[in-house]
Amino acid sequence: MKYRDIVQTFVDDELSMETLADKTNDFIEKVREKHPEEVEDFLHALKTDFYYLTYDEAKRVVDNLKNESSEHPTGEKWNKELAIKAFTSEGHPRSTDKYSENGVYYAMNMVYSDFFPMYKDDVEKYVEHAYLFLTDKDYKGKYAKEKWYALKKA
Repeated sequence: MKYRDIVQTFVDDELSMETLADKTNDFIEKVREKHPEEVEDFLHALKTDFYYLTYDEAKRVVDNLKNESSEHPTGEKWNKELAIKAFTSEGHPRSTDKYSENGVYYAMNMVYSDFFPMYKDDVEKYVEHAYLFLTDKDYKGKYAKEKWYALKKA
C-alpha cells in the first residue's frame, strides 16, 4: 500500500491526523540523520506549498478575475514572468518571507483587476499597490497574505 492510500483510507479525524503527524515527524528525523540536506529541502518545499500560493492556485484565481478594463475584461493582464519583471524593475525583491513569486503574479493582476479606473496604464502604481498589499504590516495570519486573500476570494 502507498502512503497516499493509507492517508486517504485511514486519516479521517483529528486523532488520526495527530498520529500521522507524529509518525511522519519521527520518520523525517530518522532520515535527517543520514540526509540532512534532502530533509531541509523537503520541509522547505512543504512549507512553501502550504504557506504561499502555488502557481496553480494563483493561476486559477487570476483566470477568474473580472476586471474593470474593457481591454482585458477577465483574467490576467500580466503573465507571471511579466508581473515579476515589472515588480522587480521598481526595486522590489522577487520574493521574501512575506510573499512568493506566485504572490507577485496574483497581486499584480488582482490590483489591475480592481483598480484599473484609478491607475489606468501607470504600471508603477500597480507595482506599489501590490507591494504594499503583499507586505502589509498588520496582517498576522496563518498563511502568507497572498494565499489567505486569494483563496478567500476564489
